[in-house]
Amino acid sequence: MQLQPSIVEGWPQGHLFPLLLFSEHDIQNIVDLYCRRFNLTEGQQELLLFIQQVHRIHRQQMDYQRLWRQGGSMPGPLFVFIFMDDYHDQSGWEIQYINPDNVHEVELLEEDRARILEEMERSSPNRMKLNFLYLEKSQRYPDQKFLMEVWSTLPTEQNETHLHRVSARFEAVFDIIKDESAIGNQRAEVLQPLIEEDRGDLLRVGLERLSIKRPLKAAEFDYQQFIVRIWELVRLSREPGVVDGWRSDEQETLLMVFRMNDSENAKELRSTYGPIIRMTREMASLHHADSLQMRNSAAEEERAFLDHEIDLYEGFIRLLEKYDNGGIHLMLDFSGTNEELEFLQ
Repeated sequence: MQLQPSIVEGWPQGHLFPLLLFSEHDIQNIVDLYCRRFNLTEGQQELLLFIQQVHRIHRQQMDYQRLWRQGGSMPGPLFVFIFMDDYHDQSGWEIQYINPDNVHEVELLEEDRARILEEMERSSPNRMKLNFLYLEKSQRYPDQKFLMEVWSTLPTEQNETHLHRVSARFEAVFDIIKDESAIGNQRAEVLQPLIEEDRGDLLRVGLERLSIKRPLKAAEFDYQQFIVRIWELVRLSREPGVVDGWRSDEQETLLMVFRMNDSENAKELRSTYGPIIRMTREMASLHHADSLQMRNSAAEEERAFLDHEIDLYEGFIRLLEKYDNGGIHLMLDFSGTNEELEFLQ
C-alpha cells in the first residue's frame, strides 16, 4: 500500500519514509509480489527497482557523515542532490549541496530555486534532505520520474548522539511491551522519554537506525505508529485553544484517553490505533456498571475482553479521584492486559 501511489503516479511519492523501516528481504518480497501479480510496464518495473535500490543504499551503503564532510560540512537545512549512474558503483555519482547560504549561487531553474527556497524556510536547521535522481532512466522511461526523497538529520556529533539515544529508547519500549511481568508504571517510565522528545525527525530516523540493527516485527510497526500518534497529540495539546476545544462545556476533571487494545474483540480499533476517549468520572462509572452487567450474560469468549474493560474503567475512576483538580490529563492504554493505565500528563 505504501508503494501503490508511486506506481500509479509514476514517481516515488514524497512520504515513503515508513517504507525505509522495512528490511531488504521484505522489500524484495513486495517487489516480487507486484511484478508477479500485476501487469506492470517495463518503466514501472524499473521504478520499483529504483525505489528498492535507494532503500538498500540508504540503509546499508551511504555514509552520510562522510558525504556531509565531502560537501564542506555545510550547515542546514541542507539539500543534497545525488545524481546516480550505477546502483552499485558510487564513484561516478555527481553530488550537489544546497543550503540557504548558496541557494542563490548554484545553477538551477528559477522555478526549482523558488521551490527549494520555500521548502527551506519551512525546514529545521537540523534537516538534511537527500534527493536521489537517475536522470538517464527518467529519459528512457518518460512516463516515470526517477527521483526519490529521503529525509534525514544533519549528521552533526550532537544529532548523532541524540539519534543513538532515541534508538535505544525505542528498543527499550519494544522490549518492555513483550514483558508480561511489567506493570503500568514500569512501561510508562520507559515510554515517557520518547513522548517528551522535542523533535519528530529524531523519532523517525532513530527508529530507522534500530530497524537496521534488528528487523522490526509486525507488532512493533503498530506500536511505533501508536507512539507517534501520542507524540503528535501531546504537541497538539500545547497549541492555543486546543485544550479548550477538548474541554468544550465540561467543567469536571477530564481524561483524554488514547487506547490501543490487543485483544481480538478490539481488532477493528487498531486500524486507527485506538480512539481518543473523552472521559469524566460520571462517564467512567456508567460504562463500568454497563460492563459489569454485560459480563453476567456474556459468552465465555467475550468475558476476557469485558474483564479488561472493567479493570480499565476501574483504573479511570481511581485516577479521576486522584487527579480531582478540574484539569485535563492525557492518558494512554496500550497494554492489552488487565493493568492500570499509563499516566502521561
